[in-house]
Amino acid sequence: MDCPRVSVPLDRISRNLVRLTTLAGIALIAIGGLPAKAQNQEACTQLEAKLDVIKAADREIAEADGIIDAAGKSETEKTAAKEQKEAASKIKAAASKSNPLQYELNRLSTLPAELRVESSSNSLPGGGQAWFNIVGAPFSDERANVCVRLYQRTSPQPRSAAPPPPAQQKPPAQQTEPTQSENFTQVSIAQSYRFVDATDKNTPKYRIIFNVEAPASPQLQSTDRDYLLVAFFAAAKPADSKLLTYFTTKSVTHKMPAVIAALLFVSIIYIGLAWATYDLKDMGDLTGLSRDLYAVSPIRITAGVLGDSSISQVQVVLFTFIVAGLLFYLWLRTGLLASISADLLYLLGISAVGAGGAKYTATLKAELDKEANDFALAKGWYNWTPIPAAKNANLANLLMTGQRLDVYKFQVAVFTLVVAAYVLSSGQNDLGDVTISETMLYLIGISQGVYIGGKAITDRKTLIENAIKKMNALEKETDPAKKKEYAAAEETAKREFASFFQLEQDKPRDLPPPAPPAPIP
Repeated sequence: MDCPRVSVPLDRISRNLVRLTTLAGIALIAIGGLPAKAQNQEACTQLEAKLDVIKAADREIAEADGIIDAAGKSETEKTAAKEQKEAASKIKAAASKSNPLQYELNRLSTLPAELRVESSSNSLPGGGQAWFNIVGAPFSDERANVCVRLYQRTSPQPRSAAPPPPAQQKPPAQQTEPTQSENFTQVSIAQSYRFVDATDKNTPKYRIIFNVEAPASPQLQSTDRDYLLVAFFAAAKPADSKLLTYFTTKSVTHKMPAVIAALLFVSIIYIGLAWATYDLKDMGDLTGLSRDLYAVSPIRITAGVLGDSSISQVQVVLFTFIVAGLLFYLWLRTGLLASISADLLYLLGISAVGAGGAKYTATLKAELDKEANDFALAKGWYNWTPIPAAKNANLANLLMTGQRLDVYKFQVAVFTLVVAAYVLSSGQNDLGDVTISETMLYLIGISQGVYIGGKAITDRKTLIENAIKKMNALEKETDPAKKKEYAAAEETAKREFASFFQLEQDKPRDLPPPAPPAPIP
């Protein structure tokens, strides 16, 4: 017997799947299977209500009136209710004379800190970003419904002024009329999230990343600024909800003085490096401005073993100066020596290994075998005049080999510029946050390997050694044909030797005259 076929519309199936998914999500949240958002809307609504001091005072007054008018309440309870009503009335009256929100924020700033908070640095970078970490529960709990607000104002007192001792501070109940010349303004929070620090996995934290407004001081001096962190934890029972605060004063630095100082720092180090590597013979025929510019050229400073351009050593120097300059800049801005991310360390390591490999390859290739070396010494070829670095260590030879574009060098140069620009832009807030994808690191490593391999493959010393061996074999021949072969081998050996060791062929260098013989006593 055939079973009847039942047709179910697709839209009905889709609706049922959506309902089942929604119910499953609600169930997971109820049992703690899904984390709540870092900023909970319900908690934020309750926080805004808490900060409305007039409505909060009205609620306290109404609650006190209910106790006072209620039958069966003891005189002690009624007396406490009257005191509560009087205090709330004073708060309401004081807040009504000014901005209620500003009044409440000023009041909260006078309370003892109830949060354990870590700061990104001693000084905050104006125009940049900084962070506060709330340490411990309940804000570090993934399932907690929390809301955080951050406020700032220009500090009315100099930073050096010490706060009054705890014994002289009024208890919270008596701090009903705080006054400040500056109003609090809300700070833009860029991101907030929970995380576990790798150094302390047992203590989860809640991070608030915020934008630091640049100081308005025209003298480019740092400005002391008050920060009030207000955090609210919305519990299932309203009585268990918590409003906690943290108040601190931070020095906010200007960006421009740090930039100028970092540029001066890098410039002084670079000029010292140029001076230490300066050699008048490197200038060749250059004069005037051209000679001065070439004296400080990074290509001349980083010239290879044989005086030729070295893209790998240029890369090392470039990355070193960028990281050193950013470290100095961040130290001036934050008062701390910033940490360096693992990705950035990998990048510096790859660059250093590439430069070391290229130098090692060039050194091996610069050593002729004993027969060829002795022959060149006997012929005086090593005494030829060195070619000035200006003719070899230049921008053209940095990317070219044998008057043709070297794709290995070109690849390294392109990726070097891209990564250098990225590190320079992303490391201005914190070098510890600079992330470079694994694929990019692999790509840079492959480029370095290909570049070193290309230098190793271009083995010109074998050509020199073979030509010298042929010269040795034909040197005593008298046959005209053999002499012709000898002349061809000599021409090849001299040309390749001069090119390989960066010497001017058949042009002896100016040697100092020999010392006169010592007088015979």
